[in-house]
Amino acid sequence: MEVIKILGYHHHIFDRENTKYKQHHDQHRLPHKFQVGNKVWLHLQKECLIGSQRKLFLLRYGPCTITKVVGDNSFDLNIPSFLGLHPVFNLNWLRPYILPLLDTSDIIEKMTPTDINTSYIEQKIIHRIIKHR
Repeated sequence: MEVIKILGYHHHIFDRENTKYKQHHDQHRLPHKFQVGNKVWLHLQKECLIGSQRKLFLLRYGPCTITKVVGDNSFDLNIPSFLGLHPVFNLNWLRPYILPLLDTSDIIEKMTPTDINTSYIEQKIIHRIIKHR
């Protein structure tokens, strides 16, 4: 009977300490409103990228679509395959995607590349090779 009282007392202490630790940990947790299908920006750090030229990679990718919710604070994204990263990211790596306020479709149409005159480029390359000989 005395053992049951001791176990109950220790169980009560453990529960009290666990709630205190959870409150301390959850004070830094960010509230989110992300759902499956939402678009987000993925903010990376140079340390998580692979390759010899990782300093030259972009640190912000997107907009990426959330494909699945994996736990309370982690999401599965459709990221570009060249990153070589696992597609599940914590909430602190994500930022909400907000549509631009201005309609930029006419600017983008002006920026699309025109047809390149390949014969002119070939002539310039041949001229440069002959000049250096």
